[in-house]
Amino acid sequence: MDIPSGRFVDFGGSAGELCAVLQKQFPAWSFTVVETKSVADAAQALRPAISYSDQLPAKFDVFYSSGTLQYLADPEQLWREALSRTTRYAYLARNAFSKKKRFTIQSSRLFDNGAGPVPEGFDNIEIRYPHQTISEASLRGIADEMGFDLAARFEGRNSGVIGTRADVYGADLLFKRR
Repeated sequence: MDIPSGRFVDFGGSAGELCAVLQKQFPAWSFTVVETKSVADAAQALRPAISYSDQLPAKFDVFYSSGTLQYLADPEQLWREALSRTTRYAYLARNAFSKKKRFTIQSSRLFDNGAGPVPEGFDNIEIRYPHQTISEASLRGIADEMGFDLAARFEGRNSGVIGTRADVYGADLLFKRR
């Protein structure tokens, strides 16, 4: 965030925890969390200084997404759309990459998803959701086509890898518009 003010989008940012932290450090920036409509509506009351939407804004300076693309039906389409609206940087964190597309069903306990107190009346049930790996080469190729260079690549961080398959790996990617 090398300019004094700008527009930051967190795609799949839940209740806006990251944006709330960044907002304290960068008060001149505007922050938007893109989430499902139900999450966006509920989170707006929690953090009114952050914008919430179920749609990407028309333009923004920084696109950020952490551990979200691998849960979308068409991650490459979303990536292309996000880059078409990004003016400066795009950062993808907690990715599950593989050269060969793999589909799995991920499961977790309900209370392990998100932070904060659990509302009354909910049971800590097992939930399941589809998960797929993504081609790092494909995302990098789309970024290149859309006018972005890979500025940094970080391995060994908090990855989006589930299971223990040797051919699935995690990496964070930072892209900068040319």
